Amino acid sequence: MSTTVLTDQDIVSDFMTVLVAHRHLHTAEQLGDGRWRVRRTGTGRPEFLTADQVEELVMDHVIGAFAARGLADTDADF
Repeated sequence: MSTTVLTDQDIVSDFMTVLVAHRHLHTAEQLGDGRWRVRRTGTGRPEFLTADQVEELVMDHVIGAFAARGLADTDADF
């Protein structure tokens, strides 16, 4: 997946919704300019993520999902 896709905030929002639905995140709120406020499952305090941090979070979960199905190498550097 090209990280160019992650510049589309609708797509990023969809990914974040899935992460909340699958309980990887407790909450995720879009703040604008690619920034998000998230609460990770099991923590009580919010984290404020930059666009780069959100991209890393999404890509880590996408790669992990592919790797769990034997479709990617978790050690690969994309």
